[in-house]
Amino acid sequence: MVPPVLRPSPTHAVSGTLAIACFFMAIILHAATWWRAAVWYPSLPDPFPTHFDGAGVPDAWTAKSVGAWFMLPGIGVAMLCLLAGIGAGLAWMARHAPTLLNVPCKDRFLALPPECRVGVLGPTRAYLAWTVMLLCGLFLLLVEGTARVACGVMAVLPVWPLLPIVSLILAGLVPCWRATVRAIDRAAG
Repeated sequence: MVPPVLRPSPTHAVSGTLAIACFFMAIILHAATWWRAAVWYPSLPDPFPTHFDGAGVPDAWTAKSVGAWFMLPGIGVAMLCLLAGIGAGLAWMARHAPTLLNVPCKDRFLALPPECRVGVLGPTRAYLAWTVMLLCGLFLLLVEGTARVACGVMAVLPVWPLLPIVSLILAGLVPCWRATVRAIDRAAG
């Protein structure tokens, strides 16, 4: 008999599809970030703003250079790789170091066989992909907004987009938690 968590279920199908869709969308958003940074670079003044206060007003500037301008998309690549690596490493951790994972119903999670623990983490992988996608969108907004402020197209960097992005990241925690608990319940039988 196949353990329940290894049988196809709507939750696993949705988690896997969501993770793949979010990851590809993150790649598209990140490519757009690099494209917009490249398009704006020739128009940037010297110096250009690199930091903004809470109202979106520039409060720090740096000399124009390729390294300084493309640092934000570079940080985005590092963040994308780090979170994608964590997502990819979850299966290894579930098999070999499950005590390091922070999951609901941890005692029941730890009692599961290793392959069942891997399956239970589908919602977590989907949440990580969701978060990466939203952060890539945020990086795109930051590059575009910084360039517009630097070139005088806008007076301030709008800070309102931060609230929906952070809200969407936090809102994803509840469905992830619930889906993980349901997966543990199914796996535990």
